[in-house]
Amino acid sequence: MATIPEETLTFFFPDGCEASKYDKWAFYQERFQSVAGGSKAADFICLADGVAWLIEVKDYRQHPRTKPGNLGDEVAIKIRDTLSGLATAYANADDGAEKYFAHRANGRVESRAASGTVRWRHAASPESDQPGQREFETTPETESRGSKSGGDE
Repeated sequence: MATIPEETLTFFFPDGCEASKYDKWAFYQERFQSVAGGSKAADFICLADGVAWLIEVKDYRQHPRTKPGNLGDEVAIKIRDTLSGLATAYANADDGAEKYFAHRANGRVESRAASGTVRWRHAASPESDQPGQREFETTPETESRGSKSGGDE
């Protein structure tokens, strides 16, 4: 089982999934992030059962969303840019592991994107911070499905 932290959260990916923090790749940070006036990135890529999952996480527990604009549009841009980055990393990444992961992601039969917000729901009152008074809630915002042209895995 892969365990990957993202800010104050920890994500567990089951056996059989290959997961990577795309927004921390050297290729993205050093070469692709500045493309076209600034490219965005999904948080994770998970390869499982012939599907490349592009995952974006939003955690508004500490700092509520203040950006103007639609969250769905923001996530869609990150997914678009990540797909472009993966196609480019497949041919141009210097890190062999990143290049191989991009090759495997680009070769998937299908790509899917998922995004969710994370927030606390207070069981007693909004002011309560006592243990046992809070419940964890995730709210899926988006799931997109789209076929990709296949390739070698």
